[in-house]
This record gives sequence, C-alpha cells and structure tokens, in this order.
Amino acid sequence: MEMKKDKEWLKKEIEEYLAYEGVRYARTALESVLGYIDQLDEPEKLVIPKFVADWIDAHNLHGNNPLREYRDLEIDFNEGWTDEKDAAVYHWVNKSPYAFIDALRYGYEAEEEKKYYIYDKSTKGYLGYNADKTRLSWYTSQFPNDVFTEQEIKEIDERFWAFAEEVKPCN
Repeated sequence: MEMKKDKEWLKKEIEEYLAYEGVRYARTALESVLGYIDQLDEPEKLVIPKFVADWIDAHNLHGNNPLREYRDLEIDFNEGWTDEKDAAVYHWVNKSPYAFIDALRYGYEAEEEKKYYIYDKSTKGYLGYNADKTRLSWYTSQFPNDVFTEQEIKEIDERFWAFAEEVKPCN
C-alpha cells in the first residue's frame, strides 16, 4: 500500500533532507518552505445527514467500497427493489453527488438529528415512557420527559408525527 502523501509526509521528507550536513546552505530556504506547509489548509470534514453517514458506515464496516455499493443501490432503485432508507440515500446522493464524493475523500461527520417531543394541544399532554421505559403513556406535566427522533416517532406510530414539536435549543 502506498503511503499517503499529505502535509505530514511532506514535512517529514523535508526534515529528513535538512538533517544531512551537505545541504547546510539550503537550510534557510527549506525552513521557509516548512513554514508555508504549516499554513496549508487541511480539508474540513463534511457534515452529512445521519442516515447517509449510517449507510456509508454500514458498507465500510463490511469492507465494501461505498461507491461500488452506491452503483448497486442505483440499479436496485431503478428496478424498484429499495426500501425507504436506501431510497432516501439514493435521493440525497443524486441531489448532492459532490458532497457524497467529498465525504468519502476527506471524511465526514454525521449531522445531529433533530429531536421532537409529542404534544397533544387538546389534552395538553406529552407522550412519554413510564419509569422503566417499557410503556408509552400520555402525561400531563409542564415539561416533556422524553424526546424522540423523527424515525423513532414514526416507528411508534406514524399518526404521532402530526403532534411532533421540535425541541428548541436553550440559549
């Protein structure tokens, strides 16, 4: 496997070159070059939706190439063989192909998923779990106890999505 030739590799090569006695006169010029290298920008990790990051992670975990897997996903999508999650990945990549490639090249971070509480305005009740987290019930309290992601709400019952209210960060 070939060594990655990035900023750190170049600095190491120049430092090794500086170690030789015969290049004493070039030292000043090379030290300037090292200063320029330190100013180089490293590519920033892209923030991508969590469902895309999860899809990439799942394929990387098994040693698969996400680009090749996406090609297969595209074929499956066009044949009508994808589930809802894979279809969402397919649509996101088609809408943002360069972001997908950059995420694979430079790394990525998963976007924080939005959180929601489920609030029924007519009863002024919040949906939440009991103390041992085994049963959902409506609770009338001033503040919600439990928050959910969109996916968690829809897994409980899609009809609850109509009662979802986004959790606002405290400032």
